[in-house]
Amino acid sequence: MAANDPAHAAEMYELADELAPSAPALRNAARARLAAGHIATAATLAAQLLQRYSNDKESRSVAEAILSDLAPRLTQLEIACSEECTLALDGKAASSTKPRMNHVLYVQPGARTLTATFDGDREAKAQVTAVAGKSKQVQLDAPAKPEKAAPVAIEPAPVTTAPVAPAVTDTRERSHGIGRKWFVIAAGATAGLGVAATLRGLSTLDTRDAIKDATAMGDDATARSLYDKGKSQQLQTNILIGATAAVGATAIVLAVLADWSPHKEAPAVSVSPTSGGATVVFGGSF
Repeated sequence: MAANDPAHAAEMYELADELAPSAPALRNAARARLAAGHIATAATLAAQLLQRYSNDKESRSVAEAILSDLAPRLTQLEIACSEECTLALDGKAASSTKPRMNHVLYVQPGARTLTATFDGDREAKAQVTAVAGKSKQVQLDAPAKPEKAAPVAIEPAPVTTAPVAPAVTDTRERSHGIGRKWFVIAAGATAGLGVAATLRGLSTLDTRDAIKDATAMGDDATARSLYDKGKSQQLQTNILIGATAAVGATAIVLAVLADWSPHKEAPAVSVSPTSGGATVVFGGSF
């Protein structure tokens, strides 16, 4: 833990616990908040330690020591949301970014404003008077979701019958669908993107394990660097997964519409994994 800047160290440990939850990261975050004088946050993190790692002897010891000292000076709020939510206290984030229905917060005595945010940017607020050494239960109900506007009916335009020209017989051979090459190209691209997404996902998991190791050793500088790298890798993985799904859906549509008559030769496709993803190779005549 960075002795000269415990508040910054606490932020680092909380980020590490957000990305890769672990008992050492949460313990270090609680200790750093206490050292920085953020007693309400330190008590809240101690309560999370007891909830998440009650069977871990070191975590329980740290949590109980913090709460025995701070709880008499604070108010414990037990918040129940009707739907999964995140919380803000007096306009500042007071919970994990991951929504859930039940929260436990320790707050300083006095008038406090709780704000719960639900999906769709819906909010519910509650005014609370906190008393030192007391516990209070708060219920926050999500507002109803706005109703979708009904579709507007459009009157069809009047139909004018035009003279019908005599039918002309075309004796030329016609295609019965889209060329097979487009399906083969789409299928090959789907396979290539799938391989790339898998490789990038495995790299992201390796980074997550490295963050856990750095956090356990108290190396917050390395943990921060790995956290930024992990966020970038996760974003790339999500993009590749989305692209694979989109191209795969296109391939299915092309498979239905393709001309599968035997007079055309389908091109050959091969997929080869590389260090940065995958290589797709097409061959044959279209």
